[in-house]
Amino acid sequence: MHTVVCDIGRALEKWHTVGWLHQGVSSHNIVFFRGQDVVDVDYANPFLCGFDYSRAADEASTPRHQRGNSDVYRHPDRQGFPPAKSHKKTHDLYAFGLLLLEISQ
Repeated sequence: MHTVVCDIGRALEKWHTVGWLHQGVSSHNIVFFRGQDVVDVDYANPFLCGFDYSRAADEASTPRHQRGNSDVYRHPDRQGFPPAKSHKKTHDLYAFGLLLLEISQ
């Protein structure tokens, strides 16, 4: 799982480096594929997906209501509707930390 954690962390870092926020980091947005010659899932090559609400960090955040399991990944400042604060990089990192906790279980 070390590879999964590092690869997803690097993907998020690159996304932030170019000035974008993901706004949906969770285990539901990590996917794995099979290669053409591979019968089993290739856990060494995870992909971060779920960019539905992604935006440039300097753009205004559009409030959205989420339900279910995805609320767990939302920083306390982002709970409720409308959220108390606009989404920031630290909120993506909070969700990534919860993802790390989930993977470690």
